[in-house]
Amino acid sequence: MQYTEIIPSGKLKAYVKSYYLFEQEENRTYEDTVFPAGNIEMIFNLGNGQWQTEADGIYSTTPVTEFWGQITRPLSIKSIGTHKVLGVRLFPHSAAYLLRGS
Repeated sequence: MQYTEIIPSGKLKAYVKSYYLFEQEENRTYEDTVFPAGNIEMIFNLGNGQWQTEADGIYSTTPVTEFWGQITRPLSIKSIGTHKVLGVRLFPHSAAYLLRGS
C-alpha cells in the first residue's frame, strides 16, 4: 500500500487543500477508520477494487466516483482488492465556490 499527498500550487491553493493518490497492488482487504476533519473530498476509484463504508454494522460498496461532504463521526471503511484512488481534498469554504446555483 502506498499513499502520496501532493500540495497544490498557484491559484488552486486557496481552494484545494491537497491531492492524494492511494495505491494498493496486493489483492487483499484493508480496513481503516476515517475521522471528521471538516474537509470535502472528490474521490475517483481508478482501479478494479471496491471501497466500502459501514453504517449500522453493514458495509456497502461505494460508487467509483464520489463527492464526500463533511462527516460528523468516525467512519469505518474497507478497501477490497487492488486499488488506485485519486482524491481531491477541498477546504470547507471551497464548496461555496464550486456548487453555486444558477
